[in-house]
Amino acid sequence: MQFDIPAAERGAVEALENKPAGIELVAVPQVAAGEESITATVFVPERSVEFYSKKVDAYRNEETKAGRPKNQNLIARIEDVRLAAVRSLFTDTPDLYPQPDLAVWWEVWIRDGKLASFRTVAERLNIPLKDHAIRFPERDVVLAHGTEAIIARLLINSDAVAELRLAKDTPSTFLEMGAAEQVEWAEDLVDRLVAPNALAPAICLLDSGATREHPLIAPALPAAHQHAYDNNWGVGDSQFWNGHGTSMAGVALYGDLQQALTQQGAVELSYWLETIKILPPNGGNDPLLYGAITETGMTKAEASAPLRKRVFCMAVTSEIGLARGRPSSWSAAAGAVLPSSIRPNSCRNITVSASATTCGAHQLSVSVRWQNCSTGGSTISCDRKR
Repeated sequence: MQFDIPAAERGAVEALENKPAGIELVAVPQVAAGEESITATVFVPERSVEFYSKKVDAYRNEETKAGRPKNQNLIARIEDVRLAAVRSLFTDTPDLYPQPDLAVWWEVWIRDGKLASFRTVAERLNIPLKDHAIRFPERDVVLAHGTEAIIARLLINSDAVAELRLAKDTPSTFLEMGAAEQVEWAEDLVDRLVAPNALAPAICLLDSGATREHPLIAPALPAAHQHAYDNNWGVGDSQFWNGHGTSMAGVALYGDLQQALTQQGAVELSYWLETIKILPPNGGNDPLLYGAITETGMTKAEASAPLRKRVFCMAVTSEIGLARGRPSSWSAAAGAVLPSSIRPNSCRNITVSASATTCGAHQLSVSVRWQNCSTGGSTISCDRKR
């Protein structure tokens, strides 16, 4: 059941619950600014269906010793009562509520001890559920897929649902899975991947290489797209660098991997990956060679596909030669390679992880994007991190 109570009387919300009667306050959605009412949803078991009607009858016909209507503190504050619908159990911000005909993944928060019966109902109604559930005190959370109408069928046939939220970009569900289950999810995504168009642009990563055998990376990273400053290094990633280049390849290709894993249907990859291994398999480079290594790596990628449009990304940094914000020889070299030696009259687009500094309790990650071939001008952006 769903109750509307004046926002000024928020304390009355807790009075809706009655644990001896099995009545549970399950959802109080966030109130938008300026709203005058609070909407509270309670679960009422079958044995207590007359609980509130009896409260109302006593309010109408009985008085307390002080001469006030019985149950006045509760009943007088209730503006409206109605059967709960899907929207009434939705506790995310209202702007996240999906369109009625849009099938999405919902976080379904299950009342304690009801997960098994909920799965039985969902299976009977042919409603897809993820196998994994997250356990909280008094709640289990499982992902269900469907439109608003499909979720409404769940509510009609099950008393297990306490609240609903839109499944968002928290990876905890996948991080808590066992290796075998993670592989199943990855294989499912691989089967839905659509490789980039032959004329699609590329993100060219200057890093520690990449392990292209990774099934989620291989469709966008043909072997011919991998290069190394020194051919003796090989083009694959290195354990010495903790697989940094492979991780960067995943971030560049998918951004939010959870969205790709959980959405239904094909996942179209809109650009290719290229990798330039500028870090040796073990140890570091001679700082005097940083600029030359960067230039040589870029040239190798361009020589292999001179007509392909690409953005260079270098997410590696060095603590050598720090000069309190003044240009280093490496940064000067990076600015100097803006004009392409392979494509005359063209400009390279280079995004560089420039530095990290602190500002109060926060860390600022600073990136620089060189974009002006004639002046070496750059755009600097700061991303605040916890």
